[in-house]
Amino acid sequence: MKKKSVFVIGSFAVISLLIVYFLTRIGGEGLPIGRYNIVDNDRFPEAYIQVMDTTVQFFNIDLNEYYQEK
Repeated sequence: MKKKSVFVIGSFAVISLLIVYFLTRIGGEGLPIGRYNIVDNDRFPEAYIQVMDTTVQFFNIDLNEYYQEK
């Protein structure tokens, strides 16, 4: 059960980061400035991404938890 939840959370983090990366690399204006709520995350229900000019920041989420060694 623990391995499954770690896998689901890790997959969510990787997919979220890939989506943000590809959306910021699309030609044109890129992502509009604003706040993007992360949905369907039980562990961090108030997590969101803030886009400002050329910066993308994650808030209310522990990204280090996803990348720690076991």
